[in-house]
Amino acid sequence: MKMKKIAVLGAGAVGSYVIWGLSKRDDISLGVVAEGERANRLKNGCIINGVTYHPEVWTPQEAQGADLLIILSDINGLYSADPRTDTNAQVIREVRKIDARIEQMAGGAGSALGSGGMATKINAAKIATEAGVDMVIMNGRDPEQLYALFDGEPIGTHFLAE
Repeated sequence: MKMKKIAVLGAGAVGSYVIWGLSKRDDISLGVVAEGERANRLKNGCIINGVTYHPEVWTPQEAQGADLLIILSDINGLYSADPRTDTNAQVIREVRKIDARIEQMAGGAGSALGSGGMATKINAAKIATEAGVDMVIMNGRDPEQLYALFDGEPIGTHFLAE
């Protein structure tokens, strides 16, 4: 079985702890993509319950060749409508092609917690999928969901490579 190379964006201390735990699997190579001060903080270790963990930290260049890009966000994925205003909004679990309909769903700027909004994430998905890399947008508040994702459960929105 080929080892999968997985790059993660948006991982804080708890997410880095989960990523550190997942890095013990022999079927994946997993790294947090970061640069500058954020990379330095992560490389110095993340303290969880008094124990220091050192997640694998990759520069964007080191992340090249990844099989999967995961963006940990403050939202569960791409929704069919704005979940803040539409109680019927549903998470879109799989996107095979990014078209005008998908871009329209992305709307505008995101929450106070997020920095790029869904439109920026969709643009990242476009770049990744056109380069042959699958991408997942999922909620980073519960990074334990990464385990479920790697076990094949439908977590977040999965954009399939073209």
